[in-house]
Amino acid sequence: MADEVRNQSEVDTKLEAMQRQISDLQEQVNAIASNANASNDLGKRDALDALLQLPHDAKDPITWCYAGAYRAASGQRSSRGSIWTTSTDKFLSRAPDAEIMNLAKYFTNPIVVAVLRQLVGGKKSVADLANGCGISESEMEETVSLLVNAALVKRTEDDLIEPKNDAVFYFLNFVGMVTVYLNPEDYHSQD
Repeated sequence: MADEVRNQSEVDTKLEAMQRQISDLQEQVNAIASNANASNDLGKRDALDALLQLPHDAKDPITWCYAGAYRAASGQRSSRGSIWTTSTDKFLSRAPDAEIMNLAKYFTNPIVVAVLRQLVGGKKSVADLANGCGISESEMEETVSLLVNAALVKRTEDDLIEPKNDAVFYFLNFVGMVTVYLNPEDYHSQD
């Protein structure tokens, strides 16, 4: 009997923690929406409203978004929210297969992954990036050149490397996908 009470207590504690996480996530999405509200067009705002009311009875079969925020080691805060609500065909046609593969190839390069992991913390020198990846500076220069040509990073005036065109957000979304892939039982969807 004592074991059953202890197990129920553990389940209750885990449920409370999950509810707090859900509330925190909803607050974060609301904060992103509030910050982006001035620049969002009405369609995007409607999409975000629909997303915040999941599960919903939308006629369209897809409501999809990526949203996130992070603070670099330098203290600089960055947040993004991109929301689409449309038909499946229209949604999928916005990203041709060739472009999906073109972007995804960068995230299959272990050095690129290591570089982006470091850039989550903020700008870095080539030497710092090379050191963090365990490669020479000349090898890092090749990787940086690849990423500059891909418009995923840029050099600053003080010769530091910083992310460009939401590269860190792309990386963080890949990390999120891998997390779900590795632990699918921790994430549930409602149909």
